[in-house]
Amino acid sequence: MTDNLQSNITTSPKKRLVKIGLIIVIGVIFVTGAYLQNQKQQTKKVMGAKAASAQLVYTSKATFKTKTAPFMQKTFVKVSFLPPKQPSPVWLELATKDNVEGVSLLVYHPLLAKLDWPFIENTKMTLYQRKPIYTSIDEFAKNPPTDKIVVFDDYMPRALMSNFKSLSDTENLDGVDFIATTHHQLFEEDGFLVYEAMVDASGAKIENDQMTWNMFMPEVSENNPITIKGVDITYNQPAMIESQ
Repeated sequence: MTDNLQSNITTSPKKRLVKIGLIIVIGVIFVTGAYLQNQKQQTKKVMGAKAASAQLVYTSKATFKTKTAPFMQKTFVKVSFLPPKQPSPVWLELATKDNVEGVSLLVYHPLLAKLDWPFIENTKMTLYQRKPIYTSIDEFAKNPPTDKIVVFDDYMPRALMSNFKSLSDTENLDGVDFIATTHHQLFEEDGFLVYEAMVDASGAKIENDQMTWNMFMPEVSENNPITIKGVDITYNQPAMIESQ
């Protein structure tokens, strides 16, 4: 059984958003849809079908594909979900070419779910600080702490630091001073948790004019499903990219 989620395309003089809707199959997620050509109008919006309800996913990996766009350096990702009863990390990864930096996003993690530490962030990462020291991510990157314990996402660059721990090896935050992560603060929308991020998808591995996204959820199983309302991928197009 499949349901088509909403597919929107909006054109304006400043930017164009191409939103690819999802088809969610129980256990696996696929994306369909085409990169539609837009007429030169002030605003054009094409509405697709809406899903009747969210879907339960019972597998620890779910894969979906999206069509490419002319400009993918500013790709907006939105994941709407409810975590499984037995908490599980949720990763969203884009399959990339061998010679480019990978794109891995930590959508959800039990240790961060109710964390109330102060934080700073930019489009690439969030820095949680037990006691605020830094005022920007750039400041942290240029002058990382040498006498504090820093927990990093599993796939984040660690720089030249000896005082770090991997998040996957961290059972609790006792003794931890900082957490550097691709996770961003979740918010609630229509009863679901929502994760949003902006990524550079220009290094994606392209096959048949499509790129592949994978969701990894190690604790999800037939007895511990996750509820996914949707994964929206939006390509922000600069004004100069117009259909002739």
